[in-house]
Amino acid sequence: MTSLSVCPTISGGTNRKKLKNTSICYGVILPEDIMMFIVTKLDMEHLHCFSAVCKSWRSIAIASKKIRRLHLRPQIPWLMLSSLEDNNLWFFSLSRSKLFRLEFPEVYGARCYGSNWGWLIMVNKMGRNFLLHPFTRVLNELPPQGTFPIQHPSYASITPSFNHIFKAILLSPPPAATTNNSDLDDKNIVSSVAMDCGVVVAIYSINDLAFCRPGDEVWTALGKGFEDIIFYDGKLYGFTKRRDLKIVELGPHPKVTSCNITPPEEDDISISINLGASPPAEEDLGRLPTNLVKSFYLVECLGELLMVIKYCLLVNMTSNVMLKIFKLDQKSRNWIKVVDLGDQMLFIGAGSALSVSATDYPGFRGNCIYFTDHNHYSSFETQVCGTLAKLFHLEDNSIEPIFSDHSSPAPSPPIWFTPIS
Repeated sequence: MTSLSVCPTISGGTNRKKLKNTSICYGVILPEDIMMFIVTKLDMEHLHCFSAVCKSWRSIAIASKKIRRLHLRPQIPWLMLSSLEDNNLWFFSLSRSKLFRLEFPEVYGARCYGSNWGWLIMVNKMGRNFLLHPFTRVLNELPPQGTFPIQHPSYASITPSFNHIFKAILLSPPPAATTNNSDLDDKNIVSSVAMDCGVVVAIYSINDLAFCRPGDEVWTALGKGFEDIIFYDGKLYGFTKRRDLKIVELGPHPKVTSCNITPPEEDDISISINLGASPPAEEDLGRLPTNLVKSFYLVECLGELLMVIKYCLLVNMTSNVMLKIFKLDQKSRNWIKVVDLGDQMLFIGAGSALSVSATDYPGFRGNCIYFTDHNHYSSFETQVCGTLAKLFHLEDNSIEPIFSDHSSPAPSPPIWFTPIS
C-alpha cells in the first residue's frame, strides 16, 4: 500500500521570456490552447500531477476545470475502502492497479454508504451523518441518525445502530460547491436539480426511505420497503421489495407514485447459478431458496434505465454469483432482458451504480459488470473469499477477482468513487 502523492514541483529558470498566451515550465513552451487540450484528456490522478509541476501549469489546471465539467467523458471509478479502526481512506485505481491512501481525522470510526459528484456520504459510530469531499477536504453536516422518522431498537449483533444508512445518493453538489465553478454548469444537469441542491436521499433501517436538504435538522420520511434508488432523467426513482418501480417527488409535499411497470421475468436461477460447476445435488434444491440472496441495482446506461439483479447462492461455505440485466421499455411498460452490453462496463455495489464505455480506455473490455461484495447485515462473501471486488463477463458468465484486502479488520462496504476535483 502506498500513500497518495503528486508529482514533485519542478520550476524553470527565472530569466526566460514568456511568449504571449504560452506556458513555460522546465524549458517546455507550448501555446495555452494546446496545454488546455492536453489537460482535458487527463484523468484525475494525472491532473493532480500536472497541477503540481509549477504555478503556470497549476493555473491552467484550475482554468480547465469548468471546461472539463462540460466535456469530461465518464471516468473509470476508483474503489474506495475505509475501516472503523483508523482514519484512512483507501482508493484502488483499476486503470493503474494501484492503491492510494488519504488520511482524514474526520473519518475515524465512520463508514461510507454512497458517493456522487466526488462527495462521500459518511456515517460514524455515534450516529453522525456528514458529506466529505476528499480532495477539497470540505465537510458538510447532515441530520444525525436519531432524527430519522422511523426508529427501531438497536440490535448490536447485527449493526451498531439498526437505524443506520444502507445506501445514500446525493442528487446534486451541496450549495457550497455550487458557488465555485459548480458542477451544475454542466448543461446536462436538469434545472430541477438546482432547487434541490445538496439533497441527500437515503435507504436506512429496514429499507425505509428518507431525505434531507442542506440546513435541515431532521430527516423527512418518503416511504418503506425500498431496495434501490436512482436519479434518472431528472426524476428520483425507487425500486421496492415488491418489485415495483416508483417515482419519488421531493416537493413541499413529498409523494411516491407507482410507475405500473411489470416486474422482470426471472428464470429458474437455482439451476443456472452454478456458473459452470456441477449442478446442486437434488437433495439440496429444496434448501436453495433459503440460501439465495437477491440484490437489485438501478443504473443508467446510454440514456436507458437498467436493472441489474445479483443472485448470491451460499452453499457449504461457498459463494456463487450470477448477474442478470433488464432494460426498462417505456412503451410496453415492461423490463426486457439484456444479454449484451456492447462496449459498456457497469459498476454496481453499495453506492451509486454507473456505466462507462470501454472504448475510451485501452486495456478495458466492454460487456461486463464490476461488482463489490457487500450485504446490509453481514459480509459473508468477504469472510469466505476475502475478495472485495470482482468482474463478471456476460459473454460466458465467468467471474474473476479484481481486488482483495485482508489488512482491515472492520472494513466499510466498498464504494465506487468517481473522482471530481
